Amino acid sequence: MRLITKNDDEMLKTLILSARMSRRDKMSAYFKQKIENGDNPGDAWFYYGLNAWQMMNVTSELQEKHLCLVEVLKGFSEAVALEPLHWPALYLRCLIRIRMSGEEVDKRSFFPLTAEYTTANAHADLARLTDLQKATDPQPCFFATYALIASGQLEQGKTQAALETICEGLTQTPAGVIPFFAPLVSLSIKALIPRLPASEQTAVKERCRILFPGAKLS
Repeated sequence: MRLITKNDDEMLKTLILSARMSRRDKMSAYFKQKIENGDNPGDAWFYYGLNAWQMMNVTSELQEKHLCLVEVLKGFSEAVALEPLHWPALYLRCLIRIRMSGEEVDKRSFFPLTAEYTTANAHADLARLTDLQKATDPQPCFFATYALIASGQLEQGKTQAALETICEGLTQTPAGVIPFFAPLVSLSIKALIPRLPASEQTAVKERCRILFPGAKLS
């Protein structure tokens, strides 16, 4: 399985800085050129999607945000098509698609998303991702997959199923610091905590403190 690397972390920091400083897309053409040249196209598509995500975060115009969101999904989908075991692309594609259809939906939902990758596809991918994770050396970041599944179950009112998913995640994944890509890996885990009954938050908070030392949980 293609796991998160230091290069991913460095690229994310570069894209965040570029987007914040210029508020203009300076990177997509660069990644498209790498794709055309056959220069590690799976990762090039993945970074193309990451770049679109950062542009979405700094753009205020709603239609522009939507167009960026479409490119996010395109980049991650192309990466997965080329590398089906690309964990960060799989996870982030599920995360962004589910976030755009659940409780966190904002006005971007006024514009239709492509039907090529639906929330049903995302939930199916999460189930497949847990199977892939079990066939790989356990990684601390794998808990994020279980957190995303549990959040969906809570939205559907399936509290007991969500608690069972969390228990499985805590059992199947090791506790350890996530050194790379922490801002994006943490999104599903931090979002899960306030959705849980207060009496059930402790174990997830403790895992979160280990995974992301010093991070705020709210």
